[in-house]
Amino acid sequence: MLKIIFLADCISTQQAGIFIYAKNLVRKFLEEYPDNDYSLITSKKIDEFSIRQIVVPVNDRIPFHFRFRQLVQIPRIVNRLNPDLVIELAHFGPFFFFLEIKRVTVIHELTPLSHPAWHPFASVIFHRLLIGGIIRRADYIITNSRQTKNDIVRRFQKPDEKIVISLPYLDDLLLKDPETASYSSSGNYFLTVGTIEPRKNQSTIIRAFDKFCTVNDQYRLVIVGGDGWKNREFYDALKRSPNRNKITVTGFLPRAALIDRYRNAKAFIFASFYEGFGLSILEASYFSLPLVLSQNESVPSWFKERALLFEPTDYLQLHAYLIELVQNRDNWEKWQQKSREANMSFRGEQSELGKILK
Repeated sequence: MLKIIFLADCISTQQAGIFIYAKNLVRKFLEEYPDNDYSLITSKKIDEFSIRQIVVPVNDRIPFHFRFRQLVQIPRIVNRLNPDLVIELAHFGPFFFFLEIKRVTVIHELTPLSHPAWHPFASVIFHRLLIGGIIRRADYIITNSRQTKNDIVRRFQKPDEKIVISLPYLDDLLLKDPETASYSSSGNYFLTVGTIEPRKNQSTIIRAFDKFCTVNDQYRLVIVGGDGWKNREFYDALKRSPNRNKITVTGFLPRAALIDRYRNAKAFIFASFYEGFGLSILEASYFSLPLVLSQNESVPSWFKERALLFEPTDYLQLHAYLIELVQNRDNWEKWQQKSREANMSFRGEQSELGKILK
């Protein structure tokens, strides 16, 4: 039996894809390797888990206290507990451990280094200063896709065998079997899900939808995602849109409300320039939504082969696909079936997590 600690600030402080991935990764360990002794260190109690939790609260009245916890308080606690393994769930682990503790960190992508213009300045600086050392000191890296694994090997020369791929785990969806997932297109809307930030490229979706509305004005566009950064282009496109009354920007949605949006959408659009994995694509395929995806190297093959693909800035091609889906029921059903096949293909992939427990 191993004594394992998860550093889980990203679960207690975030709401987007990293939060979902981290929460379900913990679930995956608990379900597949139940004989270990697990604990969480977090900024506040996480009600969904019954394992031991050590709460190290953030004092907002103290400047930089969140980082002080990560760099000083949490390492002290870890050293005192002396676990066999520490898993940091969001890649800025406080790896100042004095003992020989096995260290694992989760890395979703390296876009703050490869595409700094998409990210806040502080994030870019943190990555430039720290991420190389974190990767070198980690005994293993867990990543969510082969693309990110290749990026880490290429940029930091981390040995291939020290990087473990753990694909997103969607245990928190309401239904276990996508074959039985009820599906309805009665919502008459197109759906996109992702934080509003430059990389997600929602402004291209708005342009395509505006073009679509010149031919068919019976549909809406639903954009789900919290405010990110550098999103002026998005809000300018939204303000200029002649179809503003048909576009809903929900902000962050609780999980049940998001699932409801998936369940009733006509199709799913994803225009991102680059993704570590693209969790929302997987979620959409669970509900057999026809997938209309930007063509980029980071989209996993089992989605690429079963989706309508467009260049990220080609709003005219995206518009044409939307018209195609709503005007031809047989075509819509064909892409619905392909989406279901993509999800089943994904579910056949094997986990590599057992490597880090040996």
